[in-house]
Amino acid sequence: MGGSMSAGRDNDELVDLLKKGNYIRSDEVEEAFRKVDKEWYVVEGCSRKDIYSCDQSYRDINHRFIHLSATSIYGLAVEALELRRGLSFLNVGSGTGYLSTVIGNLLGNGAVNHGIEVKGEAVAHSLNCLRRYITSSIMFDARSLAMPIFVEGNALRIDPEYRQYDRVYVGAGCSTKQRECLQLLLSDGGIMVMPWLDKLVKIRREGERFHMEELLHVSFMRLVENEEEEEEEEPLLSDEEEEAVATSDSDESDRGKKKKKPTVIEEDSD
Repeated sequence: MGGSMSAGRDNDELVDLLKKGNYIRSDEVEEAFRKVDKEWYVVEGCSRKDIYSCDQSYRDINHRFIHLSATSIYGLAVEALELRRGLSFLNVGSGTGYLSTVIGNLLGNGAVNHGIEVKGEAVAHSLNCLRRYITSSIMFDARSLAMPIFVEGNALRIDPEYRQYDRVYVGAGCSTKQRECLQLLLSDGGIMVMPWLDKLVKIRREGERFHMEELLHVSFMRLVENEEEEEEEEPLLSDEEEEAVATSDSDESDRGKKKKKPTVIEEDSD
C-alpha cells in the first residue's frame, strides 16, 4: 500500500488514484468519495494540485484553521471504520467537514453524524462548505445522507455516560491520556480510528477491553483542547513520561483513590 501518488486533475482522478494505491477498496467507500468534491472545502484560488493531492495534507496559509489531512489517510480511515447504514458517528476535530460529509453518505439518512471542533472559525467554515456541497453537487441526495451537525467544543469533555458512538474518528495526534479518554466514547462493539503517538491506530471496544491495531506510521498536528492553544507538530510524550507528569501533577484530594484503567490489547497489523 502507498508510495507517492502525486495528484489528480479533478475529484474523479483523485479517487482513481486512491483505488490504485489500495487506500480505497470497497465500492461503497469509492462512491462516497466520488460524491464529495474536495474543491468545495478549500478557499477559492487554491491550486488543483493542492486540492487533489493524494498524499499531501493541505493548510491554507492565510486561514490556518482550514486544514485537510492527506486524502490517502481519509481513505484508509474510512475503510478501517467498517461503516454501514444507521451507525452513529463522531468526528473529533471535524475541521472543514469534508470527512464528515463523505461518511454521511455511507451512514444514510437519519443516522447520527456529529462533528466537534475547538475552533469556532473552523465550525463556521464547515457549515459554509456543507451549504456549497448541498447546492453544488449533482450527486447530492438528502434521502441518502446523514446530515452532519457541527458544534464548537472540546471532545475530551464529552461525558461517555451521556453519549457514546458506534464509530469515532480523531483528526489530530493524541497522547496516551487523551486516547484513553476518547476511547470511552465508543459504544460496546464500536470502532475508533485515531493518530496515537506516531501511528494511526484502529481501536475496537469489547466491553471494558480495547483491541488496538496499527494501520500506518503518521505525523499529525497534536490535539488541542481550546481555541487559544497553538497547533504544533511536536513529539507526544511517551507512556513513561506521561505517567511521571501525571504523578507529579496529581491533586492531593485524589490521593488514595484508584481508578480502574481499561485494558488495551495490542494486535499485529495485517
